[in-house]
Amino acid sequence: MKNRHPSRYDAFDNEVNSLPMPRSGGGSVGVGGGNDDGSDSENDEEEISRGLVVPERPLAESNASMEQEARLDALSRTNTELARKLADAERTLQMRLTQHEEELEECQVKIDELRSELASANREEKELRSKDVRVLFPFLYNERLMMI
Repeated sequence: MKNRHPSRYDAFDNEVNSLPMPRSGGGSVGVGGGNDDGSDSENDEEEISRGLVVPERPLAESNASMEQEARLDALSRTNTELARKLADAERTLQMRLTQHEEELEECQVKIDELRSELASANREEKELRSKDVRVLFPFLYNERLMMI
């Protein structure tokens, strides 16, 4: 064997080897497990806060192991709750639809008013232009009258 001189990689190896390994479940007996002094919960909290262990998510209630009547009751309650949520969603949707239709109607009235105002403004502009020409060039209209 060769004599190894300490290198920068030795420090890295020591750090990696000293990292605590995440545990998959509590109460397992084996290497590094089985502390009965109550420090497991503290260690678990510490590991969770450091991101080493993912906390268990809450389990959804299953109806697979229930008796048939209990399953039917649970499904009926679920169905009733879903029907209530559907009715609420439909009511909300209908209210929004009514509001949007009212807004659309108001916008259509505004569009009609603005079109009317635009047509009126265009007529007025045309009349004013024709008056301006008569005022600025009266001799053109007088000569035409003489020609007729």
